[in-house]
Order: sequence, then structure tokens, then C-alpha cells
Amino acid sequence: MALVQFTDNFVFSVPLTFVPQQLETLDYSSSDIAVMVGSFAWANQISFFVLTVALCVDSGERGLKGLRQQLRKLLLASFIHYVTIVAMAMFPNFEVMTGCRFVQGAVSPLICVYGLTVVAMCFPESSRALAIALVIAGNIGGELLGSFAGGYIYYLGGLRAPFYVTMAISALNFLSLVVALAVAEPAPGHELEPEQPKSTSVWTPLRTLLTDRFVLACSLVVFAAQGMKTTVEVILPLFLSNHLGANEMAVSIFSGFMAITFVLSSILHGYLGDRNIVQPAKLIPWNCLLVAGAGVCTVCSTDIRPILAGLAVFGIGLGGALSPSCDALLAYCSRAPSLATVSEPVVVAVFNDFWAFGLVVGSLLAGIPNEFDRVAQRQVLAAAGGSVALIAAFFAFANGSKQKAVTD
Repeated sequence: MALVQFTDNFVFSVPLTFVPQQLETLDYSSSDIAVMVGSFAWANQISFFVLTVALCVDSGERGLKGLRQQLRKLLLASFIHYVTIVAMAMFPNFEVMTGCRFVQGAVSPLICVYGLTVVAMCFPESSRALAIALVIAGNIGGELLGSFAGGYIYYLGGLRAPFYVTMAISALNFLSLVVALAVAEPAPGHELEPEQPKSTSVWTPLRTLLTDRFVLACSLVVFAAQGMKTTVEVILPLFLSNHLGANEMAVSIFSGFMAITFVLSSILHGYLGDRNIVQPAKLIPWNCLLVAGAGVCTVCSTDIRPILAGLAVFGIGLGGALSPSCDALLAYCSRAPSLATVSEPVVVAVFNDFWAFGLVVGSLLAGIPNEFDRVAQRQVLAAAGGSVALIAAFFAFANGSKQKAVTD
């Protein structure tokens, strides 16, 4: 499942490193380039909403039959990825690439939702934290490696080379899913679960989830942390370029440094949770405070060392806030009597909805300040950081109230 998430984000990020520049040399306007780049994101947001509503109506089968059903959906999404990459490699023009990016964005939510749901079904709660952390680490790893590899492979092999490499990774991913479909077994407690009852209203599962204080707090943590991450990812390259004179490779190194600490922190928190050394959910508020403070500090100095230190702390906080939130959400919903009728796919879909919503809001926030106005950039990051801190306090309150008896 980590490879599936890795491939999804690798497919997303690789073309962004060289396609916009190539379209510009072919005299396409900035609006044309924005359409091509944004086609994935818009299709992704629409598809997330449609999938969430569909899961609220019917979340599908349970047990072994449901597990294999979800793996088949992942196989279909992986095959569509492969076909669209082949089309982009054979016909690398604006129209084909825009259409293929739209299709890739539309199937990406299937990968995000069912990838985590399969992990939740295959691993018992005692060893699920690390498995979820590895899947989310694969998500970030695909984005990181794609950002680095796309431009470099293009430089070495030309326009089609990045697509050929992506095709090979996608094919390996497809074969891995075939093997998983053959050998996957649900964890104890999932193999004989009855089919989830269908809801009388489309909005009943969502209303049941989001009116629960702990679920809402967990979802807001995901939204705020992802929003802060996106805001920093957009503002930081502009800050480094305009105030430190950093080139594209230097900016990639800075971004990659943050991503590496994110991945390591995510895996570490998953390991700590599985070994019962500490409950990662209890560390979520503290990690949110790291995200809030370190995110602002990334643009408070023109010295490289404080920026790198801030990015390291920022990545650690993100890894400790996002991955444990998913595991805490699934653990709580499986135990809370009021949420017994809400299926795991719906819970994971809501997690991903707030993740995607944070990405959209973070992008909008990052576009507010002028790219040369360092003071305005600090103010935007300070406002975003303040929101993260307030949500951390709300989560600490929700986790320490009557829901604590369920989550512990």
C-alpha cells in the first residue's frame, strides 16, 4: 500500500518539474499552463467529494470479500494510471497531457481512501500505527522523489524519459497489487464482520462523524497541519529565491530536507505506538505546536542554518501530527458506540477530505502576500500557525474529555 501511495504522488509530481517550462517554450500562455497543472487538483477535489458521498450511501462489503473488492478497485486505479502515462509518453502534447492529468486526478482518491482502508483491515490495532505511518510516508516519499527525479531524468533522457520511468514504477505497483489480491487476509476481528447497513440518508454518516467532538478535533488537526504544510511549501521557495538568491536545485534540497524529516518522524511515531512506548495521539497537540512555531520561523531569517533547523522541526511536527491522527481516528471510531454504524471507508474518506481541503486552503493563503513582501509572508504564516495552535488546544481538550476512555 505504501508503494501504491508512492506511485500516486510520483505520477502527480514528476511532470511538474519540467512540463510547465516546456509548454512556455512552445508559446502556451500562463493560463494554459495553469489549466494543465490544475487539472489534476480540480479532478482530485471533485472525485474526493463524489467518493465520500458514494461511500456514505453504500460502503461496500465487509470481511474477506470486502478486502478483495477494495484491492480490485486499487488495481483498476493503478491500471488507469499506467494507461494514462503510456498515452502521455506517446503523445506529449498539451491536450493529451491535460486530459490524462484530469483522469489521474479523478482516480487518485480511490488510491488514497482504499489504500489506507486495506491497511486498517489487514492489520490488528496493536500493529496498525506503524503500517499507517509507512503508507503516509510512501505518500510523501513519492512527492519528494518525483520532485527531484522529474527534472533530472528529463535532463538526461529528454521529454519521454520521465514518463518511461513512471511507467516502470506503475507496472511494478500493478504487479504488487496482483500479488496482494492473491494473498491478502483480513486481520482477526474483520474476517466475519457483517455487511454495513445502508444509511437512510446520504449525510447521516457524515453528520454522525462530525458531530462527535473527538472526530471533529482529529479532522481539524489534519486540515490545519496540511494547510500549514502547503502554505510553507508555496511561500518558502519564493522567499529563498527572492531573499537568498537560491536556484531551483537549492529550493528542491530545502523542500526535500523537510520531507525527509516528515517521513522519519511519521515512521518513528508509528513504531512508538505499536510498541506501546507512548500513545502518539497524546503527542499530537505538542506536534501541532511544533508545526505552528517552526512554520513561522522558516521565513524569519536569511541565514541558511536557522531555516534548515526550522524545516527539520517542522517536518518532525508534521509527521507526528498527520500519521497518528489517522490511526487515532480509526481506533476511536471502532470503539465508540455512537459510531458503530459508520464504516472504515467513510472514516478514511473524511480523513482524506480534510487533508485535501487543507491543501486547497493553504494554497489560497499562500497567494495572499506579494512574493517580495517578507513581512506579509510572515503575517500569513503567523495567522496559519495561530490557527494550528488553537486547534491543538481543542484536540487536547477533546482527547482529555469523556472520549479518552474510548481512545485509551
